Amino acid sequence: MTWLGALIWSLIRSLIISALGTCLAEWGCRVLESLPPARRKWMMFAMAVPFLIPSVMTGYCFRDTSMSLVHHPWLRECLYGSIVLMQLFPVAVIVLWLSPPSAVTESAIHLGRLGRTSWSFRFRLALQSRLQIHLTAFCLLFLLSFQEADLASLMQANGWTEWIFTKHSRGLELGETLRLAAFPMVVHLPFLIPIVLWINTSRQHDHHHIRRLSQAHTGRTLLICLWITMSWLVVVFTPTWHLVRGFRFGLYMVGSQPTLIREVSDGILIGATSGCVCLGLALLLRSTFQAGIPKLLLFLLFLPASMGSLPWGLTVAEIFQTESFRFAYDTPAPLVLAEVLYLLPRGIILFHCFDLSDHSPAKKMTQLLSDSGNATQKQIGRELHWKFHGRKVFVVALLLSYWSYFEVMLPSILAMPGLAPINYVLYNSLHYGRIAALGVKLAVGIVIPFVLITVLVSLRRLFTKFL
Repeated sequence: MTWLGALIWSLIRSLIISALGTCLAEWGCRVLESLPPARRKWMMFAMAVPFLIPSVMTGYCFRDTSMSLVHHPWLRECLYGSIVLMQLFPVAVIVLWLSPPSAVTESAIHLGRLGRTSWSFRFRLALQSRLQIHLTAFCLLFLLSFQEADLASLMQANGWTEWIFTKHSRGLELGETLRLAAFPMVVHLPFLIPIVLWINTSRQHDHHHIRRLSQAHTGRTLLICLWITMSWLVVVFTPTWHLVRGFRFGLYMVGSQPTLIREVSDGILIGATSGCVCLGLALLLRSTFQAGIPKLLLFLLFLPASMGSLPWGLTVAEIFQTESFRFAYDTPAPLVLAEVLYLLPRGIILFHCFDLSDHSPAKKMTQLLSDSGNATQKQIGRELHWKFHGRKVFVVALLLSYWSYFEVMLPSILAMPGLAPINYVLYNSLHYGRIAALGVKLAVGIVIPFVLITVLVSLRRLFTKFL
């Protein structure tokens, strides 16, 4: 496939994934509205889990399957597209669910049609309605699917990310690689605008609205439940089964891999450092611009992530090979900087989503209890402050560190000599097939961070208990 063909195919596939994902997300929100709050939380949890499964895990599971479909390229493309859609579907649900009601209702749009107003007026009216939120979800899904590189490379799916990764690994010059990568970035730019506008404009509305239970639609509910079941089967259960199976057959190899602990430690160190720095920068931006980050600054902050991990990593590598920054090239600085700027848009969006779900009266009550002279009330205030603020910051820190820990493309380009994070080692090894030793490494690499998170949560509860 030529470069132009790969670019066009990626564009078509991402448009299809974005359209299907947005439609399914709208139906998913309708199903959530028909559920009582207790069941709604479980449904949202079931929707969100596939998004958190790392690409290296799904790639480990489906690489051999994808290779067996080499003579059936359409089946391989359908498999890859379905996995990406299943993993990105929760993103659209979160955007649609948390966004405040639009200023223009469906009744206003209907009256506009009855009034036979001009086409341009009706178009502007539609852009201020619920369509604006759907457009935001669509653009976010497009950006995430269009620049997806890790799973595409492992499954050898056609597209610009796999094409440019293959050509670069075969010795394509850096300047030519960056020149080619400029074309996808131009494609990304229009899709950034609705996201920037969504982050700014949704702050201006009163988003503390009450959601009322709506009447359940049996067909829609069955469709969403079937979709969630398929997502869990394909993205969660099947990779987990392959992981457990590989770990069981390769357990005896743990002792023969002396570098395993060092690789996991390197991955955790880079992930925690990048996640915490990114968290601090996102909090600084949040506190500096209480009324909302300026649109131009927000657009500029989103540019590194919009490039995609491979072009962005090559750009940072090129910058640190110049005379001014060469002194830091063989340090962790390029990798940490690249990951922080690559993850910063995710941190901004996460905090924005939490702000949309915030409850102002609860924050005021927490402040009053914390300032109370009664020790018991102060304790209650501290616990409520953790629930409404601290826990959200903790979740954002974990997610950013988690994404940094499982980032594979940036470490493969920018890791300093002697630094070998386990995600980078696994990614390089998985290109040679699925073997038991890799299953052991992947299982250990996934389990240890979750053990550390459990320990941190337990220590926090113990500290609160004896405070």
